[in-house]
Amino acid sequence: DWRLINLEFDGQSVATVTAITGSNLANQLTMLHLYIHDMGGATEFPPDNSQTSIQDQLFLVDSQIQRLVSNGSSYTHGILSAASRTAILGNLFDDSSTASSEHMIRIAFMDRGVISNNQIQNVKATKEMLTLRAPCYQASPCGSNNYYPNMGLNSITTAQTRKVIISDNYVKTNTYVGIQILAVSTTDLASFMDFIVERNFLSYQATS
Repeated sequence: DWRLINLEFDGQSVATVTAITGSNLANQLTMLHLYIHDMGGATEFPPDNSQTSIQDQLFLVDSQIQRLVSNGSSYTHGILSAASRTAILGNLFDDSSTASSEHMIRIAFMDRGVISNNQIQNVKATKEMLTLRAPCYQASPCGSNNYYPNMGLNSITTAQTRKVIISDNYVKTNTYVGIQILAVSTTDLASFMDFIVERNFLSYQATS
């Protein structure tokens, strides 16, 4: 049960610095009123087969994430997560446009979540503004190798990204489609169910 509130993280433009990262055992984590800028990664909670459970109750609220830098070998996200009961609310995600930067909001797995009232802009041209994924629910075929049986994600129901609301976001689309719900690889056996996508404003930028 962790709370990070009213903090500034200044990476001083060092691409190898990450503000907040942790294993999937970091449950009940609230990140509120944070200012994260000029560093390699903001909030990174990737799925990991060395863990035996999924992270639960992850909240990023009313925070600013700006000017994420990559040096070609680091992988930069505004947020990367794989968790149940997740909320990403009222944040500014701005500028992950350098080198090997990744998708600004990358959800590797979500079981019950809300992504609302965020502003997302200036993302690496070949990456997505907001993308929701699901891991493979069996070992083969799984072209992405994103199969996590040790974490309990080993069936079509347990590995399913589901019950997600995406609403009232302002997405200044400078890449592909703005909001993407898709398996990592075309050969992945991945499952999605029960999404509500409503009242999002996707504005067209010249490079989209």
